[in-house]
Amino acid sequence: MLIENNSDLVKSSTLLTLSHGEEVELLELLNGQILVLAENGLNLYKDAASIEDPLANGLLHSVELLEGGYLLKKEGRYMAMKRAGLVGLFDEKVILITPNDIQLFPSRASALRNQDEIAVFHLG
Repeated sequence: MLIENNSDLVKSSTLLTLSHGEEVELLELLNGQILVLAENGLNLYKDAASIEDPLANGLLHSVELLEGGYLLKKEGRYMAMKRAGLVGLFDEKVILITPNDIQLFPSRASALRNQDEIAVFHLG
């Protein structure tokens, strides 16, 4: 009998069109928080209900990306793959999720060396 151990920190992915018309991808993390991927930014919310809160009570972190760092979308999605704490995007960028940080890097090689960080949320 094989026992399946899953170390993925991303539980699920959902597409959402926000009230102002922007299409985003929601990544539900293992701890219940929601990482929202948009073309020009990353946002971390305490839960899915907080995303459309006009007072932004559930917004934990937010970063706006510069035009050269925008995320590429294919068929409405930004996430191409996930494995443990690594989220691969369609344009070779990767998001590295650790207990202390969520970091966006231009490539896997940069993430491995912890260099050339595009954006970061310090969680601890």
